[in-house]
Amino acid sequence: MGMFQFSYYRRIQLSFLILVLLPLIAVSLLSYHTTKNNIVDKIRASNQGTLNVMARDIAKTVDDLVFASDFMIQDANLRPRLKHFMTMKGIEQYNDYEQYIALKDSFGPISMKALNSELHMFLVNPDGFIIPSAESPGGMDYLEHHWNQVKEGLDTTISGRVQWLGMAHGERQGENEYYYAARAMRDYRADEYMASIVIGISKGYFEKLFSQTSSGSYALLDTKGALIAGDASLLEEDQISSVRSEVTISRTNWRLIYDLPEQNVLGQISKTYFASAMLIVAFVACFYLLSLLMARGLHRPIRKLEAVARQFGEGNYTVRYPVRGKDEINALGGTLNDMLDRINQLIADIEQEQEQKRVMEMQAIFSKIRPHFLLNTLNSIKCSLAVQNDREHSMKIDALMSLLRAYMKVNEPSTVKKECQLLQHYIEIMEMRNDRHIAFVTDIPAELEDVMLPKLLLQPLAENAIVHGFAELEEEARIGITVRREEESGIVVISLTDNGGGMPDEKLANLNKLFDPLEASEHASYERVGLISVYQGLQLAYGSKAELKLARGRESGIVAEIRIPENGSPAERGV
Repeated sequence: MGMFQFSYYRRIQLSFLILVLLPLIAVSLLSYHTTKNNIVDKIRASNQGTLNVMARDIAKTVDDLVFASDFMIQDANLRPRLKHFMTMKGIEQYNDYEQYIALKDSFGPISMKALNSELHMFLVNPDGFIIPSAESPGGMDYLEHHWNQVKEGLDTTISGRVQWLGMAHGERQGENEYYYAARAMRDYRADEYMASIVIGISKGYFEKLFSQTSSGSYALLDTKGALIAGDASLLEEDQISSVRSEVTISRTNWRLIYDLPEQNVLGQISKTYFASAMLIVAFVACFYLLSLLMARGLHRPIRKLEAVARQFGEGNYTVRYPVRGKDEINALGGTLNDMLDRINQLIADIEQEQEQKRVMEMQAIFSKIRPHFLLNTLNSIKCSLAVQNDREHSMKIDALMSLLRAYMKVNEPSTVKKECQLLQHYIEIMEMRNDRHIAFVTDIPAELEDVMLPKLLLQPLAENAIVHGFAELEEEARIGITVRREEESGIVVISLTDNGGGMPDEKLANLNKLFDPLEASEHASYERVGLISVYQGLQLAYGSKAELKLARGRESGIVAEIRIPENGSPAERGV
């Protein structure tokens, strides 16, 4: 059972489930968030439109209020009456009564002009005597109670603008509340405060305005952030996630806020997506259970194939797979049986193979003669080209012959100078193959030209630069060789640089990790055999004192740095 659980088929099955689930989950989440954002944006735009309509309504009401105060201030006929009203403490004589009636009648034109039933007005003098308009609610006690709550907010020295005094509450529960504004009226000649026109906006006006929508909460705030009307909870900072819209009312700079909890907007969407997710999970679970049952039947013939291969490996050369059908597994079983028959036949033909091996060894001896034939042929071609004054191709043939001779004597030691000459020949051939010029520059002190090196050590490094580094290079390709000696350690440093495309730092780090004696087990799996061959050649020639490192160039490309001891050459090691 343990083998079944960790089988290759089970891993494929789990991978299939993951590859199905991950895109499904990703698409579902993306769809949910996209739908959510679209709905929130549409609701926010709709809410903003509603707020703009409400803001215009409130602004109109404020305009009516300002008009009423301006009318009273600008009516010159009222000045003498207001002067008399300034000292009244009540109606004590007939003249007081006449002035009272005249001032009360002055509210009529204002009410007709404003035509706003949500406003009421009254005049109040410095002694608190009140003259109400016809639309004023309640009696004198009601108005005096309201005035006593808000009069502290009035600055009687300011008459040029409307002053907002705040909300006044009724004496009894359930009585209507009013938000009051007032404008002081002064006698500028005598510099005296005469009276104030006080205008109240019914709280019911705001409630009726805010009741136009069935969901969400409204709040109207003054310039100091204090609540005028609406839901006081919107002032709290620890609000739950919501869709909030806001607009500023002209003239007063009040802020009108509409807050709609996200749960009201997204609740149904979340429920729908959650139900869909549960349904998907249920289907996936059923699919997985069904696949487990099917996997048992599908895996059984694979285990039989495994048992046949294991028994044959243990020495039972007669075991075979029982073929019962024409499906893929049985076809594989038949192929396995054929393969086992052939293996038995191969075991029986060992003596014949030994004879063939001897023949192959003889062929290998004769194959050593072939490079000489190639060199002679190439030399003839070179001479023919020289006779025809084709110097360019003659030099290419000469470079190729030089490389062939080096390959024939690969086990013989070389020097830095000779290796650079071979590298020059190699680059000339690669120029012809790739149809591009490659600049080759060397900087070798005379005393280091004869430092011994394994033959063809530098070619794989140059080959990597040309094949991988210059593949997409548009500018002129360059390869440079620099040789120097570290005086203190006696180490010779050979640097091969190029101006190619380079490689990422992570890949460089992985390559340098391979050039570590502790990572020798990774060499067989690495795809760039040339670099590993260079490193292994250095280890065979110089031992642990030799190093190979790759790094980024100063401007571009890669720097391959070889560090070898000056003493202890390849010749001394028999390379």
